[in-house]
Amino acid sequence: MGLKRSRDLPIDFKFALIDAVHALAFEPLVLRLAAHAHRWRSVSVTFSGALTFQTFLSLVTKPTPQLRALKLDLWQRNFPIWSVDNVWPVAGLNSAEARILPHAPRIESLTLSNVKIVPKCHQLVQFDADGIKLGDETWQVISNNRESLQALTLTGERQIDDSPRPVQLPHLTELVIGGEIGAHIEDGRLRADFIVMPQLESLIVYGGKRGQTGLHHLISVNRFEHLRKLRLCGLHSLHQSSACVLALATLSNLRHLELSDCTMPDELLARMCVSAPADCVIWPRLEVLIIGSKIEKMLSRRILKMARLRGPHQPRDDADRKLRPWAVLEVNVLSVQEFPKWWDDEIAALAKDAARLRH
Repeated sequence: MGLKRSRDLPIDFKFALIDAVHALAFEPLVLRLAAHAHRWRSVSVTFSGALTFQTFLSLVTKPTPQLRALKLDLWQRNFPIWSVDNVWPVAGLNSAEARILPHAPRIESLTLSNVKIVPKCHQLVQFDADGIKLGDETWQVISNNRESLQALTLTGERQIDDSPRPVQLPHLTELVIGGEIGAHIEDGRLRADFIVMPQLESLIVYGGKRGQTGLHHLISVNRFEHLRKLRLCGLHSLHQSSACVLALATLSNLRHLELSDCTMPDELLARMCVSAPADCVIWPRLEVLIIGSKIEKMLSRRILKMARLRGPHQPRDDADRKLRPWAVLEVNVLSVQEFPKWWDDEIAALAKDAARLRH
């Protein structure tokens, strides 16, 4: 009834298909929606396993000329049905049916989780690939959209065979990497310049199972002169890498830093407490600092000094004026040792002042 009432207006929908439910229960729904494929604008479907995924593909074969955003999520715990090297077409589907959404010329946002096949796209602005082997198919999508891509996510635990040839993404401003990507950069299996991204402004790095990120290689090779936002998550070996600290110090335009579930390096904290001379100051433009990481109690004084250094009410000499005051300050220390209450109170007061001045 709703589809008839909306007439020719664009359709946005999101639902989950569960293998435990007999196909007869969800096929009518998919068929009804598929009849209006020419109106689809935004589609998000979660599949509990291969059966629902295969059924969906077999039913959706009509053009989707208005589709702008597509998200397909296949739950990984049911993924063993598909081998890492499995390629489509799927048994039982002809080549025409095996393509996802055969005609989607306007698609701009594509998110695939544990789904290896991809539609042909040539003007993607955002591409998220999670749990997919970094192979020819994925790389072909990136290469085909190199002039339009602005945001890219590459995560997952899959291995790669050979390092792909570097691709230039001149307009990429946001990159998220994780899983085995960092480990492959560390061991040389993946070149640190696998993507050339001269305009990158935001970088998020998730540590993999082996704790390797390839971060210092990425920064050293790409320089990231325009990087303003950096978020590091699950980097438990950060405190063991002097090379990584040195590389991080080169990000002179950094304005936003988040450290989540990382082990804070003493060397990095020491650099963040320096206010002069100017050439020794790290991240002079930093305005947002969010720390949710493990810090030893012996380093608490450095954390407090760092917070005070850019506090809104601190007197500043000529050297200190080069430092931006905090716009956002959040320090949530993860430690088995308790910090004194006055320490927490002063950090909270500095954070409150930063929030008040921001508004």
